[in-house]
Amino acid sequence: MYYDTYKGKKVVKEIVSFEKVFSPEKAAPEVKERLKNTYIVKTRIRNINPEDGWLIEDGGFVEEKKTVKINNNYDFWKVLGKYNSVTINKDGKFEYSENSIKIVADTACKVRFKRVNGTLQQLLYDHEAE
Repeated sequence: MYYDTYKGKKVVKEIVSFEKVFSPEKAAPEVKERLKNTYIVKTRIRNINPEDGWLIEDGGFVEEKKTVKINNNYDFWKVLGKYNSVTINKDGKFEYSENSIKIVADTACKVRFKRVNGTLQQLLYDHEAE
């Protein structure tokens, strides 16, 4: 979750889904290049009272979809809210946290590569390591 603005109001956004965009097999090379490292991020937007940091009970939420390019860890960190990352404390209030940094580091530690014919290839599944 992270602080952001939506229609001029301070809100908290929570990432609901994160999907990679795949180009069709027969797509033109320029289309494949344009879609490379492209993701659709779906967020849930919740209203908060900016004075006290509490969630507005009757505010409900809105879902938002956006397409983003992620070419490096910094781009990934930006999608996660950068330094605006928040968590809910024991009193039920939002407070700033470093969760976005932790998620980037945890994800980087899980990415695996294998050298195939002199070229590094990213492994998507554990069974590919064999």
